[in-house]
Amino acid sequence: MQSLRILAVMAHPDDAEVWAGGTIRKAIRHGGEGPVAVMTYGPDETRGMEAQEGARRLGCGIHLLGYPDTDLRDTTEAADALVEIMAKFLPNAVIVHNPEDTHPDHEACFLIARRALIRWYPSHRRPAVIPSIFACNTYRGMGLRGFVELDTLVDISEVWEDKVQALLAHQSQQPRRWIPRLEQFCRALGARTGLEMAEGFRRLVMFNETGTVRHLDQVF
Repeated sequence: MQSLRILAVMAHPDDAEVWAGGTIRKAIRHGGEGPVAVMTYGPDETRGMEAQEGARRLGCGIHLLGYPDTDLRDTTEAADALVEIMAKFLPNAVIVHNPEDTHPDHEACFLIARRALIRWYPSHRRPAVIPSIFACNTYRGMGLRGFVELDTLVDISEVWEDKVQALLAHQSQQPRRWIPRLEQFCRALGARTGLEMAEGFRRLVMFNETGTVRHLDQVF
């Protein structure tokens, strides 16, 4: 079984922990890697420092690209910065925001990731291993056209407490107020297939590339 090399490309400092923190932590526990690329805030800002602490608690690396919160834009500059990260890390799985997400920064982050992937694939740095792309969940599981489609559930029962500790690093966002709702959400997702708790994703086929990772959950 190949080791997972997950790159999570997220808009804000706590997004990776909210939507994929359990998946990242589980991959690391099972010998994989899971760095996060955060499009907004820098390392010396409050939320940037919280992001670094959250990543430390997950056991992963982090890249803070410093673009403005609430004004993230799909630009060549942002895509090129992401290409550099991808080319150095060589992920075999990439987690991105859902293309149906209604948050404009999340939408922009997805578009940046898509642009970066198409710029990376045909270049001289084209990866020998094409990564599989997984779109994460959304607020209340809702998108532009109703409930978002999920076809991949990752069992995070064993790492829930690790996810919580990483979320608690983001004190500026008052996590204790909304972690109970997130727990209910993860339990409801898990109940779909008899799991205690789960995170949900949808595999995306981009540019006719399905990627090489068959399952995002290594226990499958």
